[in-house]
Amino acid sequence: MIQSPGSVARVRCTCVGSLLAASLSLSSATALANGRYPNADMLVVDPGNPSHLVLRATFGTLVSNDAGQNWSWICEGAIGYTDGDPAITVLSGGRMLHAFLGSIVVSGAEGCSFGPVPFSAEGRFAIDATLDPADPSRAWVLASGANRERQASVLEVNGTSAVLRVVAEDFIPSTIEAARSRPQRLYVVGYNARFESTLLVSDDRGDSWEARPIALYPTLPMFISAVDPANPDVLYVRVNDGLSDHLIVSRDAGVTFVEVLTIPTDMLGFALSPDGSRVAAGGPDVPLHVASTTDFAFAPAADVASLRCLTWAEQGLFACAQESLDNWTLARSTDSGQSFTPLWHVQDLVPLECDASTSTGSTCPRVWLDVSAQIGAELVPTDDGPTTEQPSAAKDDGCSVGAGVGARSLAPWALGLLLGTTAAVTWRRRAQSRRG
Repeated sequence: MIQSPGSVARVRCTCVGSLLAASLSLSSATALANGRYPNADMLVVDPGNPSHLVLRATFGTLVSNDAGQNWSWICEGAIGYTDGDPAITVLSGGRMLHAFLGSIVVSGAEGCSFGPVPFSAEGRFAIDATLDPADPSRAWVLASGANRERQASVLEVNGTSAVLRVVAEDFIPSTIEAARSRPQRLYVVGYNARFESTLLVSDDRGDSWEARPIALYPTLPMFISAVDPANPDVLYVRVNDGLSDHLIVSRDAGVTFVEVLTIPTDMLGFALSPDGSRVAAGGPDVPLHVASTTDFAFAPAADVASLRCLTWAEQGLFACAQESLDNWTLARSTDSGQSFTPLWHVQDLVPLECDASTSTGSTCPRVWLDVSAQIGAELVPTDDGPTTEQPSAAKDDGCSVGAGVGARSLAPWALGLLLGTTAAVTWRRRAQSRRG
């Protein structure tokens, strides 16, 4: 069961007449964030500050400095991308790293400014990123392609510069992970020249690599999801198998694998507990599955109808979901996934307050009204844009609708339900989502 305490309970009303009128005026307006249904699909916890959380969404990046109780929005334009899902991680001092296409950018601690990390892209595009466990001021960024050739490479990024190392020629990578207990150990998974699923292993921080074919599923797309925090030879890999997905585990650094879980949907959520003793995995339309890593005897846990991500931190197990189906966008479990308490609703999003001289302060206020209308967020005044007076409680019955202005914009899911249509949601497999 999903716990929903009174402090976060929401009253859903049915105002058919008002919604019908609003649907006619909004039918030609943009209803999706970035052309997609508004969703959050990756949560990163700052390793130096567990109260600092960063959430990737289809409408930008969200930050919280109070363990997820309140969130602020940074628009895509301030970061520098306009489409797709960047790879993200958090460096020491709270600096956010975003990697996308041929760019890597790092923010200041407050998230108001973003600066590029120079490197010779030469046709490479970034597809994944992970923190360097030996030095939290650095990250590993995985890149694919080079001068129209198939090539895998990694960049060791320190926030202001990047050192390139070629991983393999004629190789299509998907994800990278580093071993916390042996930081010189790096794993990359992808396809070799014969399109065979292959694991590449380095024990010298990417200077040399050994290829290890994955015989269990030799031709399917794979995504490294975690390395055991205490044992660098234990790694978890998700396998995309069309109508079903698999979780496979190796205890010998990828020489052999065994399958421990199959679910009849996309395994969009995966999380390993901080001590490596428990694992959780799941996806839309199936219960969350949780097991001890000693026997992998998975048992059903909470039902999350639209699970999008999982992240296990010291504070608990975090999950992303779709607001229209689970009545929350981010929730947390303190009982290993048996129940979840909602933390944040997409309607409660507010812009990050930044000086107008910064990239966030100068770019995001101009698009806030449009984004708030797209995602159904409460409108709040901004310093550099039109101000909208917040309606009094007496006027706000929870059913007010406006085309970008008013007590609450009509959420896209409400419009879809009203018109009797079913939103076609494509659960797009993204390399950066492999940690949940």
